[in-house]
Amino acid sequence: KIEEFTLDLIAQLFNPDRLIREMAAWALHQIDPEVCEANTMRLGYETHRELDAVIKQVDLMLFDKILFLSSIKIFNGISGLSLSFLADIAETDLLNENDSLSLDERTNNNFYIVFAGEIDFFDQGVHQAVFKKGQFLGEMLSLSGFAKSNTLLAKEKSILLKINKDLLYELLAENVKLADRILDYV
Repeated sequence: KIEEFTLDLIAQLFNPDRLIREMAAWALHQIDPEVCEANTMRLGYETHRELDAVIKQVDLMLFDKILFLSSIKIFNGISGLSLSFLADIAETDLLNENDSLSLDERTNNNFYIVFAGEIDFFDQGVHQAVFKKGQFLGEMLSLSGFAKSNTLLAKEKSILLKINKDLLYELLAENVKLADRILDYV
């Protein structure tokens, strides 16, 4: 909250790196929310909306995703840079208590990691498992079968990191160490 850094933070709002832009917006908002608002509006609607969601904690900061991923056992020893690439493709899915999500192969092309909360997994209406913070939900749950037969149900307000399978496969093709770690886990 040192005001002498205000101009530096404003300059970093225009940095093409999303992580730096988010951190600059967050820090600027801590110093002066009005100055932050006025300057993020200069970035265009979409970027302003994304930064506003991060500042107001409607969405997770990229930095928070990276810290979270680094705390998961599967990613021990993976560089922060590799985790930042993974965090870049991870979207946030917010589920309120009793919200459900279908995992069927035809309707879902994503992997999930539980960021917060608890999720019940049902296969054809039968409770199979409970997933908690840091656990990975992947293809092994979405075996082909009846439509909407594999369902996640939030036991409480929960946050999932949603990772598009195709984007993950592209990332793994470029990052051998990360691919090895994920293959060891699966």
